[in-house]
Amino acid sequence: VEILSPGTISWLSYGITNLSSTYYDRKELSPMTRYYYRIKTICTNGSITYTTPGDFTTIAESACNQATNTVGNISATTAVITYSIPLNSSSAVLEINSSNYPNWQPITLALTSKSYELKQLYPATRYAFRIKTVCVNGTGTDHIIYSNEGNFTTLSASTCGAATNVKYSIVSNTNVHIYFTLPKNIIGASVEISTPNHTDVWTDLKITDLSSAYYNLEGLTAGTVYYFRIKTICADNPGSNSINYSPAATFTTSNNKDAVIGITVPTTQSPGDLSVSCYPNPASTDISITISGVSGELVDLKISNIYGLTVFQGKYSENTVQKIDVQSYPRGIYVIRVSQSGKTNSIKVALK
Repeated sequence: VEILSPGTISWLSYGITNLSSTYYDRKELSPMTRYYYRIKTICTNGSITYTTPGDFTTIAESACNQATNTVGNISATTAVITYSIPLNSSSAVLEINSSNYPNWQPITLALTSKSYELKQLYPATRYAFRIKTVCVNGTGTDHIIYSNEGNFTTLSASTCGAATNVKYSIVSNTNVHIYFTLPKNIIGASVEISTPNHTDVWTDLKITDLSSAYYNLEGLTAGTVYYFRIKTICADNPGSNSINYSPAATFTTSNNKDAVIGITVPTTQSPGDLSVSCYPNPASTDISITISGVSGELVDLKISNIYGLTVFQGKYSENTVQKIDVQSYPRGIYVIRVSQSGKTNSIKVALK
């Protein structure tokens, strides 16, 4: 293949290595440029022939398009940037800066992604952001374009939310479950406990799983009044305005080492012979539930915690024994309830 570039008089020759080929791919040409080409053939007798020259003009280079972007879900330490990256982009970078970091900080984006969550931001701080896109085959600054610059201000750390729905369940004379609902905009939380003689000294027990809804307090002293509260943290380097507490509450452990104390749940039993029993009780790993006196229709079996949340449910035939694994259930008091054709019966079981 021989190509004649504009402004030159010499044909540039490019050898075809595969003589069974039907095409030749020439790269690194200039955009918007007219070229001439011809095919040169060399015969076995040494003679040379050329095709009639043809011509073509390369198209204009693909222009870089701007990405679009918005910001939302702003908290004291996080914000979500939503964007649309042009299809002709070969790469995209989210850049942010603030008064703490005036230089643009780059974050590489996946071309198929639609949003990016910024984390560990400073509370009450103004941030600027933009998206840089690089076009396909672009190699210089002419092939880079920036989106319009946006900005947002993180919320004040004083907006740190407090835990809600704080309750407790006494499992034994040395073990109590603390239940709670943690707010969304926190980076840390802990259960704090104290006693009447040390109300100014709180023992901090970190909640490692912020998606958890309870904390297992063990090693308590029998027959003792305890104060407790939930601490929430909303910044990496918290000051007093980035911490919040739930209202302090109290519970008292029993003096009886064998006592299993829970919230009282009424037991209802309709006339008839439908009955349910559980062994062992208290239990730790699994329980065997015996349903007796059942006839005809299937019986409904439900296991609920002390707050009425169903943790197990099934339908069983008459006079059966069901073995249920309870190792993953939080320790505490549960209600086993059976019902059939308007008849009900229930018992309580303690998991220790």
